[in-house]
Amino acid sequence: MNIIVKVACLFISSGICYECFAHDNVTSADFAELEETVRNNTGDIEELKRQIAELKEQIDQLLGQGSSGDLLFKQEKYDEARKEFIKEYKEAKGKNDKKAPECLYKLAQCFKKMKKTKEAKMTLKKLVTDYPSSDFCKKAEKELKELK
Repeated sequence: MNIIVKVACLFISSGICYECFAHDNVTSADFAELEETVRNNTGDIEELKRQIAELKEQIDQLLGQGSSGDLLFKQEKYDEARKEFIKEYKEAKGKNDKKAPECLYKLAQCFKKMKKTKEAKMTLKKLVTDYPSSDFCKKAEKELKELK
């Protein structure tokens, strides 16, 4: 497939994400710049790739890197978010992905919001035990002290 067609497809999907998240960190100027480059077919392909990668990274951050669990959590649908975080954790753990401790931490947050303290503690303890070098370990230890 022609690089311009690929770029246009990515641009269109990025534009859709932009419409959904216009209030966040991705600015209309970012998309306007990319749109102008694609329309005019100007600029070097490497620069175009860089712009696309940058926008993709921003979109991934806004979406919690594709996490529907984050969106459900923000909507206060904690039980549905819990199910998503469990699924994400299993996938991350299976791939030995560094996101596994983050999923456990977010799962514990769901349990806390659902007033399921016992489950929250168990999840935080698992995080501390299985991922002691994770950035989320210190947060989990702090929360465990608060939950006692």
